[in-house]
Amino acid sequence: LPEALSTCQAGEEENLGFPVVYKALSNVAERGGNHPLAHLVLGLSADDLGMSKEALRLINALLLAAPSRSIKEHLLSSLGELQFKKGMRRLLTFHDGEVLLECARFQDLYMSLMEDYQGDGFDSSNPQHEEMLLQYWKNVFPKQTLTARVSEDWGDLGFQGKDPASDFRGMGLLGLKHLLYISSVHRKTYKEIASQYKKTKAEKQYPFSVAGIQISDLLFQLFEVGKYRKKDGGPQRVCKIVFDGEESNVVEEMYTCIFLLLNKTWYEMKLDYMGFPTVWGAVKARVEQSFETSSTLKDFKKKLNATAVTASSSSSSSSSSKKSSSSAKDIGPSPFLEFNEKQEGNSSNFRTRMKEVEKILAYDSLTTLNDTEKRFLWQERHLLVSRPEALSKYLLSVNWQDHKQVSQTYHLLTKWACPSSQQAIELLDARFTDPIVRTYAVGRIEGFSDEDCEQIVLQLCQVLKYEAYHDSALAHFLLHRAYRNEKIGHRFFWNLRAELHVNEIAERYCLLLEGYIRGCGARRAANLLNQHELMESLTTVARKVKDKPIHERK
Repeated sequence: LPEALSTCQAGEEENLGFPVVYKALSNVAERGGNHPLAHLVLGLSADDLGMSKEALRLINALLLAAPSRSIKEHLLSSLGELQFKKGMRRLLTFHDGEVLLECARFQDLYMSLMEDYQGDGFDSSNPQHEEMLLQYWKNVFPKQTLTARVSEDWGDLGFQGKDPASDFRGMGLLGLKHLLYISSVHRKTYKEIASQYKKTKAEKQYPFSVAGIQISDLLFQLFEVGKYRKKDGGPQRVCKIVFDGEESNVVEEMYTCIFLLLNKTWYEMKLDYMGFPTVWGAVKARVEQSFETSSTLKDFKKKLNATAVTASSSSSSSSSSKKSSSSAKDIGPSPFLEFNEKQEGNSSNFRTRMKEVEKILAYDSLTTLNDTEKRFLWQERHLLVSRPEALSKYLLSVNWQDHKQVSQTYHLLTKWACPSSQQAIELLDARFTDPIVRTYAVGRIEGFSDEDCEQIVLQLCQVLKYEAYHDSALAHFLLHRAYRNEKIGHRFFWNLRAELHVNEIAERYCLLLEGYIRGCGARRAANLLNQHELMESLTTVARKVKDKPIHERK
């Protein structure tokens, strides 16, 4: 086992790594007619704790070295068929620091699939993504054909618009994957949910598919997916429910339980669409409390449905986490195992990290972050979401060539503490070119009064050149304010007019000028034309004077 472990960790560049080890395991298994992973699963239950530890290490190494997500999924599926969770539950009883660390690493690798799917944004041009979406429709409405791929029909399935693709932005394929699970494994129940939705008056409906995506996000938070995957240590908490041997699809079944509770609570509370946050808050509080006190899926289901959920439940959400440790003691063994890999104070480590965060945030806006600082801010991103002043530096730490980082960043933007209008303006300079980030920034400056906006028209016209497309949120914002306020319109016109000699941006500014002139009204357009003619005349005179000899200029 130790030799296999070192071989697996050696990497592909040495012609070792995953293929060599998995082939060796397969060769051994073929002699006995077993699955390649059978010996490792057997090792988890060995009398020798050292052997069990090495078996788990190799399982983790295989998952970590798996060359693709599909292979990782195949490995986890095979482990499930071999009932590996029984051996894992046994290992949790030893309370051995090294064993618990390996269990936590396995949990993190297991949950990393959620992060992988969340990081894959829904792409309408990807046939596989489209096939998954259409399969979701067929699961619920097998006899009803879509009138068009983009149509009002999707409203019957609990989406908010004509194209569901926009609703998946926050959770990517993970949201769709969970919807596919509940609509196929629990098809009859889910079809009843859709049927009840169609029979309900519009003002009493809630977008249940969008709510399902929100449940995926809640699970993402509960399991703290990816939060501890850092170089300075592994996860600090093992969730026993992950290793529930009675159920192979624990996360998906938890998702189903939460979905059914949300649907039931919605109709029991009898609120209209605007009351959804109240319902969600109450259900979320119940889910968090049940999760913090459940060691198995059976426990979770029982606590989740113990009593009816009421609006007052949400008010206790903040206190439920504080009471979780005492609640766990009330039910017996804790559903979590806390430990520290390096046997050093977590609070001390936290203070050290926070000092580093504060040091970086204290840099002025023109300071360039080095690679180490960028990696650190990315790793600590979950500590920053409550700090509006940290947003610009966090965005500078993102690797915009990494699709997963970009997807997670879009997701974090929906949760980030709202920056002030002045902080948002910083996100419109040349360093921030991503259209989603720039649209987010424009949304934050919508609150500017016309008087404030008048003072920054010059700066906003200058940063228009950094937009990726002519048609941008910033262009719309400026046109809207220019139409609404003549003073802003006057500055807008002349600031753009003054830059038309720059070839790189002339086309964009010409289009915006044309759009403004067409929409500002005849009186304003006539005034601007007169001003323009006067300026042209003055410019002509100035050129003639300049061309004359000095003694003739008077």
